[in-house]
Amino acid sequence: MHIDAIRKFIADHPHVKSEHLTTSQCNRTIVKSESAGTGKPYIGKYESLKASDGKPMVALATVFVSHAWQYPFFDVVVDVMEQHAKHHPDAYFRFDLFTNDQNEVASKDFDWFCTTFRDGVRNIGKVLLALSPWNDPIPVKRAWCLFEIANAIDDPDVVFSIGLPSTQTKDLVSTIVGNNECLIQALTDIQAQKAQAKVETDRDMIFDVIRKSGGGFPHVNEQVKNGLRSWYVEQLLGLVETSNDSQLLLSVAKIMHPFGQYQEGMKCAQRCLQFTDAGSEYLIDLYNTLATLYNDTDQLDQALEYHNKSIALKLQMLGDQKPDVAISFIYNNTANVLSAKGELPKALDYYEQALAIRLRDLGENHPYTADSYNNLASLYGAKDDNDKALEYYKKSLSIRLNTVGENHPAVASSYYNIARMLRHKGEFDTALDYYSKSLTIRLTTVGENHPDVATTYNNMGDLHRNKREFEKALDCHKKALELRLKSPEDNESEVAGSYNNIANVYNEQDDFGSALEYYNKSLAIMVSKYGENRLDVADTYENIAVAYLAMQLLDKAMEYENKALHIRHGILGPRHEMVGKAVYIMNIIQEAQAEAIQNLSL
Repeated sequence: MHIDAIRKFIADHPHVKSEHLTTSQCNRTIVKSESAGTGKPYIGKYESLKASDGKPMVALATVFVSHAWQYPFFDVVVDVMEQHAKHHPDAYFRFDLFTNDQNEVASKDFDWFCTTFRDGVRNIGKVLLALSPWNDPIPVKRAWCLFEIANAIDDPDVVFSIGLPSTQTKDLVSTIVGNNECLIQALTDIQAQKAQAKVETDRDMIFDVIRKSGGGFPHVNEQVKNGLRSWYVEQLLGLVETSNDSQLLLSVAKIMHPFGQYQEGMKCAQRCLQFTDAGSEYLIDLYNTLATLYNDTDQLDQALEYHNKSIALKLQMLGDQKPDVAISFIYNNTANVLSAKGELPKALDYYEQALAIRLRDLGENHPYTADSYNNLASLYGAKDDNDKALEYYKKSLSIRLNTVGENHPAVASSYYNIARMLRHKGEFDTALDYYSKSLTIRLTTVGENHPDVATTYNNMGDLHRNKREFEKALDCHKKALELRLKSPEDNESEVAGSYNNIANVYNEQDDFGSALEYYNKSLAIMVSKYGENRLDVADTYENIAVAYLAMQLLDKAMEYENKALHIRHGILGPRHEMVGKAVYIMNIIQEAQAEAIQNLSL
C-alpha cells in the first residue's frame, strides 16, 4: 500500500494519533470491525483509490514492514514508514495489519504464518524493521519479529534496513555524547533465545525452526547483531555528515573504534578538530582519540605526535596539581605506541606512572587498573618474559571479570592475550581454550567483521598447525582470510599474511601445488604494497624455492632462492645467519641438480 493509504487511515481515525493507540489496539477497535463480513483484508478499502501523486494506493509491495504489535502505531510504525517514503516515494508497503485478513488469521496454523512470512520476505526482497527503543529493541524480544529478521538477514537476495522513529534518533544522539559504550552494551544484551510470543506454542515452534537451522541461536544472534551494528554505523555517520557539533563528532569517532571502522573514525576526529577551540579540555580527549585511531592503522609516528600533544596540554592545565586519573589514560596510550615502536624502556616508564596513579586514586579492583596490568603484561611479553607477562595478564583478567563481567570486549582481550603467552610456553591445548573463549565473546560483542575476530581465527590456525591438526588449521586460516577479504583495501598486509599461512599448512601436508598458489598470492600483495627489498619478501621467495625443490623443479627452486639470497645480502650483510641459510639451501639445490644430471647420463 502507498504511504497515502496510511495517511488516509490516520486522517479517518484521528484518535489513533491523539490516544497513541498501539497496532494491536488499532486491530481490535478499527481494522477487524470495519473489515468484518467483507472476506477481504483491510487494504481492500483502498483498492479503487488514487494517491496524491496519481498512482494507485494499492499495488505490488516493494517493502516488507517488520514491527512489534505493541508499538504505538502512529508514533513508531507510521513515523518509520513516513521517513522511508520520503527517500523512496515509489515505495509500496506490505504491512500485515492491513494486508492480512485480521478476521481470518486467528484460524491459521503455524505453518501458514511461517510460509507467509518467509515467502513475503523473499518475494518482496526488502525488509524495513521499525526499531524502538534503539537501546533495547522490542522486535528482537518478539519471536515472530525475530523470525522475520532472521529470514531477511540470512537471505543474500533480501535487502535488510532499519528505521528508527524521530524521537528515538534524538535520544540516540543525546545518549552517545555522554556514553560512547552504550551501543556495545545494547548489542551485548541481544539474546534471541529469550524472545516471547503471544501464543506460547508459536514461540516453541519458531525456536524449533531456529534450532534446526544452520547455527541455531548463536547464528541468529550474530546475524541480528551484524545487521544492527551496520545500521548503527550507517546512522551515526549520516548524523555527523554535515554536523559541526564537536562533542557529537568526537563521540562518533570513539564509537567507530570498537566497531573496527578506523578510517571513518579518523574522518570524524579530523573534522572535530576543525570545530574545537584551542585550549579546550575536549582537545585533550580528541588528541588521544586521534592517536588511538592512528595506532590502530599502524601509523605510529602520527599516533605518538598526538599523544605528546595531549600530554603537553594536560600538564599545562594541571599546573602545580598532582597528576590525575585522566592523564593516566594518556600515559597508557603513549606507552602502547612506544612499545609498538620497540622503545620498551620509555614505554615501561609511562605504564608504571599510569599504574601508580590508578592504584592511588582508584584502587586495585577497578577496570582502569586492570588495563594498566594488561599493558604491563604486553610489554613483558615483548621482552620475552612470558612468565611475568602471564602473571600480569591473569591479574588483569581477574579484575575485569569482577568489574565488567564475562561478556565484554575487555575480557575477550584478556583471554586472547593469555592464549598468546601460553602458546609461547608451548601449552597449546590450554591456549586454544583461551582463544575459543575470546572468540565467543568477540563474536557476541563486536561481531565477526571486526579485525580482532579475523586475528583470533588466524592465531587459532597457527596453533592447530603447531599441533599438526592441518584440516583444523586450514579451516581457521581460511575463515580469517574470508573476513579480511571483505575489506581488502584496509587489510592488505593481513590478507597477504593469511595467504602465506594457508600456504604453510599446505606445505606441511606436502601439497606443494596448493602451497605455491597461496605463496604467490601473498608475494604479489607484498611486492605491490612494499616493494621487493624486504626480509618478509625474501622469506616468501625462499618458501617458494623450497616448494619447487620438493617438486624437483630445480631450476625454479634455484631462481627463487637466489632472489632470497640477494635481498638478505643487501639488507643484512654477508655474515648474517639468514644469508647463510640461503646459501645452504642453494647448495642442496645444486647437489640435486648434479644428481639429476648424473642420473640422466646413466
